[in-house]
Amino acid sequence: MLYSKSAEYTIQAMLYLAENEGKGLAMVSSIAGAYNIPRHFLANLVQTLNR
Repeated sequence: MLYSKSAEYTIQAMLYLAENEGKGLAMVSSIAGAYNIPRHFLANLVQTLNR
């Protein structure tokens, strides 16, 4: 593994957002379900990105 799980999950979330651009709001639960990421962990990562 070249990078941490946090980095991997963040990249996956960004890919999801890019793939679904223009389709409305993307919910954390949708992203977590699509990539099998723990929802609470992803929520913390997305909150950090938002800052």
